[in-house]
Amino acid sequence: FWVSQANHWCEYCKVWLKDTAQSRAVHEKGIKHQENVAKRLSAMRRKAVDEKAAAVQTAKTMKAIEEEAAAQFARDRAEAAAHRAASLGEWVLNHETGQHYNAQHRWYYDSGSKMYYGGDPPDWTASPATLPHAARFERKHADKLKAKKAIGKDLPKQEQEALARREAARARVQQRTMSAFGLQ
Repeated sequence: FWVSQANHWCEYCKVWLKDTAQSRAVHEKGIKHQENVAKRLSAMRRKAVDEKAAAVQTAKTMKAIEEEAAAQFARDRAEAAAHRAASLGEWVLNHETGQHYNAQHRWYYDSGSKMYYGGDPPDWTASPATLPHAARFERKHADKLKAKKAIGKDLPKQEQEALARREAARARVQQRTMSAFGLQ
């Protein structure tokens, strides 16, 4: 059976050739092929130069953007720190007392006890605010609770034991207090 001869594709000239050494050599020595190869090489060189220039330009642009971003970030941090200092005030250490003082809020901080105190004093008024109802009067059901506690027999055994322990502790505290103040 008959088999056709394989063909060769020239990528520079975009043509099919016979796949023999002689036809390839003749084609590669031709003027058109050499011009196409030279065009391809010059295009590759131009592309490499353009890519290199674009990479340099991109790097330069990115560096400028990063520098501007870093400068803006530093400005933002400084502005935030100034705003924070303005809103919170500055704590100054008083070496005599060992306490820190914030003049803006008029607060003291004791580093020994780790406590804050001070601030604006309360406003003076001719008529003080009235206390809420629960602070002025007992709860409505307080009498019921007292009545229930008064009846010791109706309480469960655990509650009776707890009441006995509570009364014993109260007596011990009272005894210590009396002896501490020299009243006994």
